[in-house]
Amino acid sequence: AGCLASTTNSQRPLLILTCDVGHDRDGRGVLGIDALTGQVLWQHEVAGRPRADNLVAGDLDNDGRNEIVLALELSNLPRGREVNGYLDSDSQIVVLNDDGSQRWSNIVSQGPGGCEMVVVDANGEGPPEIVATHWTMPLPSGGVHIWNLSGELLDQYHSTLQLTGIAALDSPAQKVPALLVSTSVGMLEVLRFEDDHLVRKMNLEFPYSCAI
Repeated sequence: AGCLASTTNSQRPLLILTCDVGHDRDGRGVLGIDALTGQVLWQHEVAGRPRADNLVAGDLDNDGRNEIVLALELSNLPRGREVNGYLDSDSQIVVLNDDGSQRWSNIVSQGPGGCEMVVVDANGEGPPEIVATHWTMPLPSGGVHIWNLSGELLDQYHSTLQLTGIAALDSPAQKVPALLVSTSVGMLEVLRFEDDHLVRKMNLEFPYSCAI
């Protein structure tokens, strides 16, 4: 799967593809492809599993260059391989420049589990932040991390539940969006990023597990 962005030095569309080829295999990572000719312009190899459904590309900080944000999930728990500094046993958030070079990466969780992320103006002041949930096993736990586009961790929210998904919901009555976080035990947590902190506003309970 992939999405379209513009290249740095032209307005030609750039197709961003994630490649998940399995445990301990070469070729996992992100490809930048000229959408008009099919030429592979660059490849950024990673360990773990690049999430095609957790990929955002665009000029997020209005600097004239596109950024590519993606989530990497655990691929192989017994450490597996290390590729470009990434480990199979980690879930990470990675930000690339549109030439395939790495801007920054941060570990979300280590060990069995996974992560989900959204890119949203969480404090209502722009530019957007990157907000990621994670869950771990076998003991259920999770958390929410929020970074600015430079990779600075702004805050963390810890939970004893497995946080399985996240979505942002705007409301005309609120300055900042609600962050809806699903759990594995039928509870939807509603957070907001206020005064530089992630604050839980309410919980909504369901008779079954839920995911966003």
